[in-house]
Amino acid sequence: MMVSLIFSRLVLNAISVLRLTPGSSFCHPVGTMQIWDLSGVASLSRNLVEASFTLHYMSEHLVNSDAELRELVWRYHEASERYKMLKDALPQSPGVPVLQQRTSELRSKVASHPAFQVLPEGKRKKRILHAEMAKLRSNEEICLATGVDCGYYNSMFKYGSNHTHSSPFSFTEMDGFNAKDEQAREEGVFWAALQTSAGFLSLALLDFLRLFPDQDKEISSKERFRLLFWEQVLKRGPASLVPKPNQ
Repeated sequence: MMVSLIFSRLVLNAISVLRLTPGSSFCHPVGTMQIWDLSGVASLSRNLVEASFTLHYMSEHLVNSDAELRELVWRYHEASERYKMLKDALPQSPGVPVLQQRTSELRSKVASHPAFQVLPEGKRKKRILHAEMAKLRSNEEICLATGVDCGYYNSMFKYGSNHTHSSPFSFTEMDGFNAKDEQAREEGVFWAALQTSAGFLSLALLDFLRLFPDQDKEISSKERFRLLFWEQVLKRGPASLVPKPNQ
């Protein structure tokens, strides 16, 4: 159930990227207006990276106790965030004490879980108990587990994060992006954001096919080639940032 939900989020995320990409069959400009929303695509690419890693994390083959702990930590983090938002927005809501109790109960279950108790003492364990982490592993650790080049991941994730948080860098990039320059569109920053989306979506699709091998027959040889191509782009790192292949 959880994996299917995460995969659905990935698909919707990818469609949103395509809807913001002129030339895509999903993109329908208003009249003659053609918009190149660099920050929008870069922000969505960051979301796609996060969702791709989440899918990999939640679908890893684990012994029952570890899988149970991962789900508990996930549910605890979700309940805690829901409680904090409701308390800040509507402190008098009758739902606040209900959510507070649920959050407290889930925290106790996490803390007392045998798989949690054997984790090394330290900052990570404290952050999990403070509901500051929804996963037992960091993105960097998941990155290593997937075989993705960490330098490539760090660079492209930071690029997307700058646009997501409207940093000074993002405004400079937006100001410097010339949508009328074909080379800037197809080999520059806009293409890099699309490449990130394509790469991590392909990684997620390959994970999904490993989980549901009966779906493999729905993938054509050409589509499989593209998935493997983008997987290799992620694994080879920045050196693989080459102009768009004709395929």
